[in-house]
Amino acid sequence: MFVIVNKNSKLPEDFPNTSGLVTENQTLQWIDDMINNGGMGVDQELVESYEPYARPQVDEALMYVITDTAYFDEAHPIHTMIKQWRTTYTTEHKSVAEKKEAVDEAEFAADETTIPVNKRLKYTILAVDNILKHIGYDQTTSSLNAKNKKIIRVFKRIADKVRDNDTARTNKHALIDADPYNNPDLSEGWSLNDFTEDV
Repeated sequence: MFVIVNKNSKLPEDFPNTSGLVTENQTLQWIDDMINNGGMGVDQELVESYEPYARPQVDEALMYVITDTAYFDEAHPIHTMIKQWRTTYTTEHKSVAEKKEAVDEAEFAADETTIPVNKRLKYTILAVDNILKHIGYDQTTSSLNAKNKKIIRVFKRIADKVRDNDTARTNKHALIDADPYNNPDLSEGWSLNDFTEDV
């Protein structure tokens, strides 16, 4: 990608109506005809984009990648007759609160795999109701039938997964608390489950 900048300010210029960005064909035309109508003005300079290194591969839920693009007074490594419109990257750790929020979101995503949302409320209500009945809250029911026992089994398996994920969340928070530069693995350590009623 080529860019037209002002020779003095080194900032991109709209020429013509491209926010400074021009195609290769336009560039060749302007190089051949720089001072005629449609060409670059005498106060303009053609530069070419260049990235000395690739964008850092980091977990962007835990770190910021800051992009800086600006005129660089050094010959382009390929087209050495022009200067660089250089893009560089730096990384910055997010705050402890932001990292913990990312952990919480990963926990929520893991919990979402334990049971479809359309069944979650049903099983929660039925399981709690059956527990209350089982401990004698409802005096008219002395024992659970097979169907209700199955509901309790499904709920227990889900609850175990959610409890495991809560422990993983606590451990990841502790890692961040120990050192704000720690980046816990947000994709590992969760207890996942493809929901099935076959228990």
